[in-house]
Amino acid sequence: MRKQWKIILFTSILMLITIAVSSTQFSNPYESSHVNDEKFSVERAMQHLEIIAKVPHPVGSEANKKVKDYIVKYLMIPHLKHQAQVTMVMEL
Repeated sequence: MRKQWKIILFTSILMLITIAVSSTQFSNPYESSHVNDEKFSVERAMQHLEIIAKVPHPVGSEANKKVKDYIVKYLMIPHLKHQAQVTMVMEL
């Protein structure tokens, strides 16, 4: 009987430690990161995606140029380097 209590106590303590460590290791990817703009934020990404995907923008169209300009505008952050590639695409 005494041995069973030791096993139950040990298992309970081990479970509590596991839960405590797990809760500190995993962050919620959907939480807002307005505090640190360098950290990835699902909210911000979705806002950009809604703007980019608002209308179809096939290659070579005016809408595609607008999407490119929008993306370049947000990549003009001092610590990010960007380069726009200009390539002709033949019809498939």
